[in-house]
Amino acid sequence: TDTASRDAAADDFGHIVHRSPFAVLRPGSVGDIVSMVRFANAHRIQVAARGQGHATFGQPQVEEGLVIDMSTLSTVHHVRPDSAVVDAGALWSSLLTSALAQGSTPPVLTDYIELTVGGTLTVGGIGGTSHRHGLQVDTVVELQVVTGEGDLVTCSLHRHRRLFDAVLAGLGQSALIVRATVRLVPAAELARTYLLPYVDLSTFTADQRRLVAEQRFDYVEGQVLPGGGGWTYLLEA
Repeated sequence: TDTASRDAAADDFGHIVHRSPFAVLRPGSVGDIVSMVRFANAHRIQVAARGQGHATFGQPQVEEGLVIDMSTLSTVHHVRPDSAVVDAGALWSSLLTSALAQGSTPPVLTDYIELTVGGTLTVGGIGGTSHRHGLQVDTVVELQVVTGEGDLVTCSLHRHRRLFDAVLAGLGQSALIVRATVRLVPAAELARTYLLPYVDLSTFTADQRRLVAEQRFDYVEGQVLPGGGGWTYLLEA
C-alpha cells in the first residue's frame, strides 16, 4: 500500500490514463491470488491484473481497487518439444530461450517479446506468423485461471470450454490467467529475411495480401514509416 507501488500501478505504456489503486498485490503463489480475489469479491473491490503494463489506455489499472502484479509469478515449469507450461507472469523471451534450447519455438510471437504470457493471451497476441498459425490465443492448450469468485479452475477445449473461450482474448473480464500450457513447433535453424520498400500504399497492401494468401513465407509483416515529407512502406518477409 506504499505510495511508490500505488503510483507505479497507476500508469501504463500509453501514459494517458492514471487510476490509483488502494493496494498492489505481489503474489508469492497462486494461492495468494485466490485469497485476495475472494477477499475482493466479498468486499466488492475491483481487481485488475498487470503484466508489463504495456497497455495504452489504462487496461491494467483500477481506481481504488486491487492491482495484481503478475510479474512475481514468472516460472517456465516444463518445456517439451511440442508444448510448454508457463506462469502467466513469465516473459515470452524467457519461454523462447527455454524452447530454443530444445529446438522448439512458440508458433506466434509478438514483435516485442518482453511481454508476459498472460498479458498477450488476455488481448489475443498477433505476430508475423499469424497468417499461418492464428493468434497466440489459438496456440493455447490449457489454462489455469482464478475466477471472480476466487475459484482456481483448469480449463481447455475439452474441460470447462465456455470459460476457456471467454478468458482467451477476454481482457481479463471473465477470470485471471495464472498459468498456461502453450503449443510449440520446431524452430528453423536458418532464416532468410527480405525487406522490401514501397512508395505506393495500394501496391504495398496488394503484395502483402498476396504473400499472406500464398503462404510462401513463414513470416509476413508490414510497417508504415515517415520520411521525405511523406510516408514509405516496408514489407518484411
